[in-house]
Amino acid sequence: MISGLYTAASGLMAQMAKMETLSQNLANAGTSGFKGDLLVVEGAGRGPLQPALLVEGPAAGPQPVRIGRRVTDFGRGLIRETQNPLDVANSGSGYFVVQTPQGMGYTRAGNFAVDAKGYLRTPDGGSVQGKKGAIQVPNGRFSVDGSGRILVEGREVDRLQIVDPDPTTLVRKDGSLFGLKPSAPEPPAAKTAEIRQGFLEASNVDPVGVMTQLMVSLRASEAYQRAIHALDQSLNQAASELGRI
Repeated sequence: MISGLYTAASGLMAQMAKMETLSQNLANAGTSGFKGDLLVVEGAGRGPLQPALLVEGPAAGPQPVRIGRRVTDFGRGLIRETQNPLDVANSGSGYFVVQTPQGMGYTRAGNFAVDAKGYLRTPDGGSVQGKKGAIQVPNGRFSVDGSGRILVEGREVDRLQIVDPDPTTLVRKDGSLFGLKPSAPEPPAAKTAEIRQGFLEASNVDPVGVMTQLMVSLRASEAYQRAIHALDQSLNQAASELGRI
């Protein structure tokens, strides 16, 4: 009975962790370039289950589960047309490089803006980097070709710096912005970048799918809570009966 209580409690904790991950993904479903998180849950004595948001897995019977790590799904989001010349999408491999106060960052979100001095920036103020450093476009008017060249009145002024880091070396900084782990090497230049101006990569989160999983997780949490309550009552009753002997 005690082991059953522990099993139900571990399942409830796993479902709560799952709902937290799902809620974060859902909150960023409209964030350009956002990559959703997956939750790894391990079954006692059976090793890791599938690295997915669902904590349920094949099992011979009820058993405790252990909440593992979060991993990021780096799958590409939908590339959609915006007709905004400041929006840039990469339909190939690689990440845009952004200078932030915390160091270099990497993102697939190309919803850029131009500041008063003509520098290309991200919505949170990061400086978009080119081969020559911070990209500056006089008068804020420019075009980008498929290879990432920044053209002003037909003249190349810089080229977008696009790198292709190993996903296992990336850590989330904020939203769609990633940084490198301390021991990670500098990422190489992307070889298959395909730049499209007037397009934007959306989040790779499916809101409908996430909502469905949230409802399933909520029902599972309620079932675990009922099980815990029933087991607790049984334990109290057993203790009371033992006291009468």
